[in-house]
Amino acid sequence: MSVQIQKKLFTSDELYEINNQSEQQYELVDGELVEVAPVADAHGGIAVNIAAEIRAFNKEKRLGVVRVETGYKLTNSLTRGPDVSFYTKDKEQLAVLQRQEGYLNFAPDLAVEIVSRGDRTGEVLEKVDEYLTAGVALIWVVYPKKELVYVFRPDEPVLILHRKNGDTLLGYDVLPGFELKLETVFEIEA
Repeated sequence: MSVQIQKKLFTSDELYEINNQSEQQYELVDGELVEVAPVADAHGGIAVNIAAEIRAFNKEKRLGVVRVETGYKLTNSLTRGPDVSFYTKDKEQLAVLQRQEGYLNFAPDLAVEIVSRGDRTGEVLEKVDEYLTAGVALIWVVYPKKELVYVFRPDEPVLILHRKNGDTLLGYDVLPGFELKLETVFEIEA
């Protein structure tokens, strides 16, 4: 006779409480807790560079809100915290109402994932698929070691940008007029 042990599945609200009470931080994938490790210095520097550039652009244009490591409840059993995110003004009021309740109950318009040493390609692509399915309009997947960025948009071919080519990230419809040279993305303070 075999005994099956059922895993405890968590909700986004339970995840919020766990992350508030624990030193370790988690994301929620298919109702299961997935440990999120602290990031390396270069990873943090790249996140700051991207967030600062979007924030400076947005301060003038007032298109929406820039966030770092903010949790988004994409479904009841899926909560992700992109390294950098942006959501447009039309979601701003919704965010203000939800701010006291935990994670934001919508998908950002831009999600930036900076790939860490331990990240597996399949896991990164799974996140991209989850974001696209949830309605994220623009995803930048940043590879610090290779100094390149994969750009994902719904129904568009994947674009691969390289620092060595002098390439520039664009904001497309999410951040109209926004341009960010990869040289700036990968310029880490000493």
